[in-house]
Amino acid sequence: MQPPKEYEGSLVAKQKLTENLSLFTIQIKDPTFSFIAGQFMMLSVTQDRGLARAFSICSGPEKKSDLEFCMKINYPSVLSEKLEQAPLKTKVYVKGPFGAFKLKPITQDIVLIAGGTGIAPLRSMLQELVRQKVEMHIWCFYRFKNEEEYLFKEELESIMKKNKKFHLIPSVSTPKPTWKGETERIQNIIAKYIKDPNVVDCYICGPPQMVKDLIEALPRLGFSEEAIHKEAW
Repeated sequence: MQPPKEYEGSLVAKQKLTENLSLFTIQIKDPTFSFIAGQFMMLSVTQDRGLARAFSICSGPEKKSDLEFCMKINYPSVLSEKLEQAPLKTKVYVKGPFGAFKLKPITQDIVLIAGGTGIAPLRSMLQELVRQKVEMHIWCFYRFKNEEEYLFKEELESIMKKNKKFHLIPSVSTPKPTWKGETERIQNIIAKYIKDPNVVDCYICGPPQMVKDLIEALPRLGFSEEAIHKEAW
């Protein structure tokens, strides 16, 4: 894997995911660029690269020239607000890739655990696992506040329909009366689904408190500490 480098990118697409969340696509035309699923980039809209912000790449490595980033739009903001208001073809200055939170060689079943926008690097990992057509079971536990914040719902459910070894377990903290899925925290339900936790690789990304709670809870449930990989935002 190449060391971090600086690139000049271009905003080529943006999509509203919710009222406060958007998906931005930044195109990098340098053919030497590559990354490993799970890594992040430093982004800036100023040429001096001042006030750069770190965001996980939300798309798989096969789309290395068109990087997707899921962002909460903050006002005021030195980046997300600017991208939300910017026209397409706006220059974006990019540096990376960075981060040790990345997909490891596949040797056993995989558990992905996301909270909120923590789904971003795990979506990148999942897209790569689908591309590789891995034979292992993949479990994706996704915790969010309400059903409106169930990001990439159609994409995740489509993968589940096509791949019998992909298991999607969404959990919402403030469900509507019509919600049929899980509502408890992931550490309270994971043992119901993962019967042999000492032989899985586990990737966790989400709010710091959620990640901290899971890091403490999972070894007690039988997960190997060496196989737990985390990223808090």
